[in-house]
This record gives sequence, structure tokens and C-alpha cells, in this order.
Amino acid sequence: MQHFINEAEFNALQPKLLAGTAQLSVPRVVARDFYLRVPNASIRATAGQSALGAKIVIWVGTTGAILVMLLCAAVIIWHFAWSATLIVPLTGIFWTLVAGLTGDQGTFMFGTLALLAAGALASLLPTGFAEPLLLLAFSLWIHRGVYLFAQWRLIKLVSSSFAAFDMLIEHLEVTLHGADQGDSRPS
Repeated sequence: MQHFINEAEFNALQPKLLAGTAQLSVPRVVARDFYLRVPNASIRATAGQSALGAKIVIWVGTTGAILVMLLCAAVIIWHFAWSATLIVPLTGIFWTLVAGLTGDQGTFMFGTLALLAAGALASLLPTGFAEPLLLLAFSLWIHRGVYLFAQWRLIKLVSSSFAAFDMLIEHLEVTLHGADQGDSRPS
């Protein structure tokens, strides 16, 4: 059962968040969908601050990852001609599986290490294989980055606005550290 807090309890929680004795988390999927689906006017009316910058970055990243994947498909078609009729769908399926299963998992470092590994492997391959590999890895890196950025921005938003916190309480998890750990209510 979710514990709802009032504004006084939220105000008491804020110093703990700043001090690091409490941590606020929200699922990355919820954060990305929040910025993609909730109009900025609603965010401004509820939270008292605009999220237009974050919404733009997330929209550009979301569409950018798809555009880079389409560029990857075009490069495959350019280099492999008729063989691309098999390679492009397989690449699309691979991208969908990897993006769907890992886009909202892991850390920024894991995504960056995967991108660097793809770059190292691409340096050993002929251009026809290296270019699509780099584009595929870069597209997945952007895709993962959108989730991480959305989560970071939403945590920042709900940490500073009780109205936003209250609106998203079903999706938030507050973890207390240290002496407050036994207390089930963030105070």
C-alpha cells in the first residue's frame, strides 16, 4: 500500500533528500512517458514551473534514436544492395529487442561502455560493416540516454514541488538511509 504524505511531511523530506539521507526514485518508463504525454501547460499549472526544455530534449532524443536507426537501415541498403532485404529487418528486430529489453535498465556507464565497445569493434571491421554497427550502437545509446535524462529531470521536478510529488506519488519510491531507516513515513 502506498503511503501518501502531506505538504508538511514533504517539506521535512526535502532536507533529507539534499543531505543524501533519503533518496527518491521513479521508474524510467514512467518518467519518459510523463514528458512525452503530459502537456507543458499542465506541468506548469501543477508544479509551478515549466518543463519545456526537458520535453524538447526528450522528444528530440526519442525521434533522434529512430532517425539514426533509419539512417542505419539506409547505410545497410547502400552497402549491401539486395542482401539488405534480409539484413535490414533483422537489424530492426535486433534494435527493437535490445531497446525494449534494456532501454530503461542499467546505468549511463553501461550504455557508454557498449558504445565504446562497438566503436572498438567497428575499427577492426570493413566500412560496410563498421558504419551500420556504429549507427546501431549510437541509436541505442541515445534511446537509453532519453530514459536516464527523463528520470533525472522528473526526480528533480518532484523533489522541488509538492504538487508534482503528490500527482506522481503512486510511481515514486522514497528510501530513507541511516537513522531514519526504521521509520516507515518520510518525516
